[in-house]
Amino acid sequence: MSRGFIPLSLPRIVVVGFTRVAAETRRAWGHMDGWGHMGGGWGATVMIALWIIVIAAVVLAIVRITKGATPSEPGSQSPMDILKSRYARGEISKEEFQERKKDLQG
Repeated sequence: MSRGFIPLSLPRIVVVGFTRVAAETRRAWGHMDGWGHMGGGWGATVMIALWIIVIAAVVLAIVRITKGATPSEPGSQSPMDILKSRYARGEISKEEFQERKKDLQG
């Protein structure tokens, strides 16, 4: 399963589910009219779809904001930055750090 499966498919599943629920509700209740009733149109389905779009937009905004708060990916760091962070974490000794630093500097 790819990483894009849930973000792209989940809203579609929700929209289709709500659309079917609204259609079944209209069919079961018949085409009602009057104040506060469906009136036989697609009003309920459209409103549900609009709310789903609004909620999805809010969730997407939150995901993008929190994604920006995560540390940068290793591919975007320079080799010297990676070396310094490995030394700081204790993965390599001081001698190994000095040797690799000389190699990187030329």
